[in-house]
Amino acid sequence: MADKSVKERAALADCLAFLGCLACAGLGATLLCASSTAGMAFHGLLLLVASLVALGFVVEFSFDSLRRIPTGYMDGPIKVAAVAALIWGIASFVVGDLIAWQLAFPALDLDLPWTSFRALA
Repeated sequence: MADKSVKERAALADCLAFLGCLACAGLGATLLCASSTAGMAFHGLLLLVASLVALGFVVEFSFDSLRRIPTGYMDGPIKVAAVAALIWGIASFVVGDLIAWQLAFPALDLDLPWTSFRALA
């Protein structure tokens, strides 16, 4: 019973992806044809091409009755985001600490204007 609901949800997601690609392709074609400026027409063409490529991928990899439904967690993106947050947290701590030390002891800016966070007199 649970396997049937998972397949139904996958089929619904495939249909929504297909319709979303068609809607974006229609918007791109509208921008391409109805635009009065060359820049907007170019961006409409980019949207149209990207939507058609995405539509090709949706048709290629979706609507497959034999595809395997993943049963586990996909935690790869979560691990990457956690590592990136850790790196940016350490970097911001170092910069904040440097700014605090320079405000407390103005001699630490080494008389270089690009390392100073205080008003120069």
